[in-house]
Amino acid sequence: MYNVLVIDDVKELSDALVSLLNSFCGKYISSIEVSNTYNDASKLLDEKEYDVIFLDIELDNGKSGFDLLKDKTKQNPHLVITTSHANYALNAIKSSAIDFLLKPIDPTELIFAFEKIEEQERSKSIFNLKLKALQENLLPSNARKKLVLKSHESVNIVNVNEIVRCQAEVNYTVFYLVSSERIVVSKSLKEYDELLSESGFFRVHKSHLVNLEYIKSFQKREGGYLLMKDGESIPVSVRKRETLFTIIENM
Repeated sequence: MYNVLVIDDVKELSDALVSLLNSFCGKYISSIEVSNTYNDASKLLDEKEYDVIFLDIELDNGKSGFDLLKDKTKQNPHLVITTSHANYALNAIKSSAIDFLLKPIDPTELIFAFEKIEEQERSKSIFNLKLKALQENLLPSNARKKLVLKSHESVNIVNVNEIVRCQAEVNYTVFYLVSSERIVVSKSLKEYDELLSESGFFRVHKSHLVNLEYIKSFQKREGGYLLMKDGESIPVSVRKRETLFTIIENM
């Protein structure tokens, strides 16, 4: 049973979430508290520790939910981000593998969030790694970015600028790093294409996503392929060739 804190600057939305929690997730919850202001939430976090926090990104007076947690080092909750905005922050959240719910919140997704919390309870220390990655991902765009990659054996936090390329293998994505390490993740290449496209990656082929910084040359023979700095040859699809040329010319 978890002590839950709901933080949202819109009272109607926090009331709606509390109603959903009571209706669909009561078996997981021992108590629910609500805060609708940044200052009140800060005071509650100073006075008490919570097991689960539902945190809105944008709070009152231009404050951020992430600013609120930044200095609360004693808190080590299961964090679920709630947001109405599929904006730049959403990619940062996804990259950090922290749970999030888009408003209006679907009861099925809310139940699933608690099921994942139950699974994660045995490895709660992973939360700190995810939160650290999230905080770095929200820094200005020229800052070093992190990506959380969960394989069957481990949770890996890698610097985006150390990823040479990604390759699709059926329903998996294989990451190839500068260190020659190979990480296999059970998510599609399409998902990582969306996450990494703003970080200097380009999908040159249905099975290949490359870091543009690691392109050594484009070879025109044999239908056209990229020679990467790690020595690998990557095919380029005909429909991507012109866009790739334009990108390379402007690098």
